[in-house]
Amino acid sequence: LPAGVHALVDVAIRSGTQLRGMLCLGHVGGPREWRPEEVKFALGVANQAMIAIGEQERRRAEDSLRRLAASLERRVAERTTDLAAAERRGRELLATLDATFDGTFVFDPTSLRFTYVNEGATRQSGFTRDELLAMTPLDLAQDVDEGSFRRLLDGLRHGERRTVTIAAVH
Repeated sequence: LPAGVHALVDVAIRSGTQLRGMLCLGHVGGPREWRPEEVKFALGVANQAMIAIGEQERRRAEDSLRRLAASLERRVAERTTDLAAAERRGRELLATLDATFDGTFVFDPTSLRFTYVNEGATRQSGFTRDELLAMTPLDLAQDVDEGSFRRLLDGLRHGERRTVTIAAVH
């Protein structure tokens, strides 16, 4: 016992099973028995301390959540702005491609199906956009077999070539 203290009441301050602190009441002036109401008082003070600690932790958590929510809202707003700008640039690019007289054919490298064709492609091929989107380059270049065509694409996939030109008569 600390010097001069002859009687102690120690009460744990807990949050669930976690010990958060101890409340110690000491008596100076000789040994004594703690009355039940004094022990009850100590338990009440410990409970009030736990409530205060819990409230402080709750406020900290709420502040943290508010900061995270504000940060997330800023990020969403920034990302939304970025996506809108990218969509606008994409529409401008497609409008530019559609305005050219040259045919532009974009296809999926796995299925080989066209995923985009411009107005120039429809004029050159004589097919509608919907018809072309159901086709592959092999439908237009019938003198090229699929194996040869895929080998040409391998150079693009592996970075060995930047372009491939295929002359086709249809």
